[in-house]
Amino acid sequence: MKCNQKRTKMLINILVGMILAANSIIGLAASGEVQIYLYPNQVWTGDFENTDSRTGNYSTVYAKNHAVHPESGTDNYTKIQVRATNGYGLEITDTYVLDESASSYTALKIKEGYLSTNFVGFQFRGNTAHDAYAIVSYDGR
Repeated sequence: MKCNQKRTKMLINILVGMILAANSIIGLAASGEVQIYLYPNQVWTGDFENTDSRTGNYSTVYAKNHAVHPESGTDNYTKIQVRATNGYGLEITDTYVLDESASSYTALKIKEGYLSTNFVGFQFRGNTAHDAYAIVSYDGR
């Protein structure tokens, strides 16, 4: 009888662990993180690659730098830059710095006259002359 109780408890613990692990994986996938390539010499990435639809006339959009690292060599990167466009290259926010140590998203304030933009593109660039990769996420709201 004790053996069956031990097996039942072990089975329940394994199932609970599997459920928790599945929820973590699903949460990571739902967060919308993407890896992008940052060109050398602070060249902006194309906004057509990183776009989002807008559902309202919010005055901000959001972006986050989860991690950044050089293509090769010593990893001394921690910051990248971001700006939002109308999806066709017209800047609708100023340029903001995203630090990978930030615990929350950075709000990018939309310039006056562009609140009704239905489509938003996000452009990213590094802070040095070297190329790198970054894990980012963004929300056009």
